[in-house]
Amino acid sequence: MKNKIKIFFKTLYEIVNRPEMEVLPGHLAFYFMMMLIPLLTLLGSILTNFELVSTSISQVIYGHLPSSIADIVISVSRQDVSSLSLWIILIPTLILASNGTYSMIITSNSVYKVRPKGNVILAYIKDRTKAFIMLVVLIFIFLFLILVPTLGNVIFKIIGNIVTNENIVNNTYYILFKILKYPVTFLFVFLSIKVLYVMAPDTKIKMKDTNIGAFFTSLTWVIVTLGYSYYIQYFSSYETFYGGLSSLLFLMLWIYLLSYMFVLGIALNASKARGELQMIEENDK
Repeated sequence: MKNKIKIFFKTLYEIVNRPEMEVLPGHLAFYFMMMLIPLLTLLGSILTNFELVSTSISQVIYGHLPSSIADIVISVSRQDVSSLSLWIILIPTLILASNGTYSMIITSNSVYKVRPKGNVILAYIKDRTKAFIMLVVLIFIFLFLILVPTLGNVIFKIIGNIVTNENIVNNTYYILFKILKYPVTFLFVFLSIKVLYVMAPDTKIKMKDTNIGAFFTSLTWVIVTLGYSYYIQYFSSYETFYGGLSSLLFLMLWIYLLSYMFVLGIALNASKARGELQMIEENDK
């Protein structure tokens, strides 16, 4: 067991020092940021449908997000989702954001040494369609991360206060939510990322062959999100010298770290598929 842990971290160190790790996470993080608009549109739609856009919710949004992004959430949440002007903005944004998941496909093919086969145009259309499906999966992952581990406590308290008109800190359901929040988040993220890791390369990948990368990515995503949630809960509402800029900085840092860990997970899966982990173990022996 001790030897396997040593092998894992040795492989991880070698992956981190690869040239592509200096470029791809930042590239992916940019498109993750582009996902914010369709994601916030979906979030606004949820708030509207459940009539949660109250003064309390508005205060939470403005207190925990950069003001420019908070303005988008509030304005979108008050729009009719069937509005033509909304979809004129949303559809091109989704297409642009899908470049991020398309870059995952290209990167996975590069890491797995997969070469394009057959008609180039048909292959491109297939990858673009797959990238859009992957984008939808990623949007729901991010939406879950925002609504459950990041803002879950605050939202739960507000909904509880509206429904029961009393403080629910000692409520059984709230305590149960706090206990199950991160185990459920890990399971949801783990299964979702396994789906993405299987879909991304243009070659057949078995579900079980993505376990190591999905486990590593899910664990680090939960830890990073826990850190971001802690910042939001205790520090983001404080006025600092930088004002709203600090909130934007931590939001971008959170997304970059998620991107970096996601790419590391792909590389770990590819290393296992090529037998590099076993090769290192044999060399150590």
